[in-house]
Amino acid sequence: NVSNVIDQSSGTDYHNAGTIYLIRKGKFVASGMKAAVHCNNEFVTKLKNKRWQSINVTPGEATFQVLLNNKRELKTPVEIQVEANNTYYVFVEAYMGRFDFSVINESEANEYLNKYKENK
Repeated sequence: NVSNVIDQSSGTDYHNAGTIYLIRKGKFVASGMKAAVHCNNEFVTKLKNKRWQSINVTPGEATFQVLLNNKRELKTPVEIQVEANNTYYVFVEAYMGRFDFSVINESEANEYLNKYKENK
């Protein structure tokens, strides 16, 4: 069962959605490059340095990665088995030539959510 990103602009309320916070660590490396985050090969956002964004997804398997021009993979992907009404925190970190993803706990995530701005 594959997870799907819910279009939040549609106004659809999906009661059993999981929430995923994407948090991009502030680093000098690739700081000017927006990370084109995809979930199951579907474009989600261009995540700026020191920013975060929340998305809602349907329950199921969600694989996150960064693609360059929708082709070249710049990633160490992370897979999450999304369960209904649960919240997950995905940390995105830039290195030379790649972006790595990791799942972090709520306490660690809150440190970044409180000091970083929401991605717009």
